[in-house]
Amino acid sequence: MKPAVFFDLGWTLEDESDAQVVRAESAVHALASHGVTARVEDILSL
Repeated sequence: MKPAVFFDLGWTLEDESDAQVVRAESAVHALASHGVTARVEDILSL
């Protein structure tokens, strides 16, 4: 039997909700630095 590598994509094995919020907050701050207003909720709804 050959060895296998498994990848966890999209909350299969781990809840990534907190990390998703952190990334959305970073995006909001980056957009704000360019004069664009956005909310975390707006980004998470995409």
